[in-house]
Amino acid sequence: MGLDGVELVMEFEDEFDVTIEDEVAGSLQTIGDLARYVTWQMRSKWPRVSCPTTKCFYEVRGLLLEKLPVKRRDIRPSTRLNDLITRRLRRRILKSLSKRSLWVPTLQPPGVMKWIGLVFGLAAGLTVGVFSTLAGQIVGGIVLGVITFYATWTASYLFSIPFAVRFPVGYETVGDLVRRATPNYESQDEINTNVLDRIRLIVSQQMGVPIEKLAAQTNFTHDLHI
Repeated sequence: MGLDGVELVMEFEDEFDVTIEDEVAGSLQTIGDLARYVTWQMRSKWPRVSCPTTKCFYEVRGLLLEKLPVKRRDIRPSTRLNDLITRRLRRRILKSLSKRSLWVPTLQPPGVMKWIGLVFGLAAGLTVGVFSTLAGQIVGGIVLGVITFYATWTASYLFSIPFAVRFPVGYETVGDLVRRATPNYESQDEINTNVLDRIRLIVSQQMGVPIEKLAAQTNFTHDLHI
């Protein structure tokens, strides 16, 4: 990896509170390789306990009691996250949970913003393509239209990131958060989906690539040219 790769590695270390040695970083060829390594690193920080989910619930509840003006009895597995954590505090609280080696979800922007970005991208691409075609540049118009569409769509996505305060589907209650945040101790080849999603988000933000185009098999060298 070049300097862009070094910056990314430092972002991943800060995000997950792990250390990625230079020789290890050089061997991580894809996003999936990195997610697998981070999953294993985070899992190793948690001692084996008889009921890791219960331990995780107490960990989550303790942090929420520190950050929120609520009482202990207000935080139950059935408590709805939207009622408990205001939009203004969600980023801060999830960041604090991730620093405790818990797996947390990636907040989502309002669904309508995705469609707005798509509409703006199509409108901009079609406008540029039509005007270029009318000017006699048919092939160039098509190419410029496609480039304009992706550029506008990417810009719209990056613009929507600060508005990402919505819990993703499947995270309705504190219990949902705890079940998915609990580290497990299965195969070293396992990739935690939350870790993978957070890595995809960081790569998207740093490289300006739409997150939809990033997958576990995305290669840092061949696909992202890092």
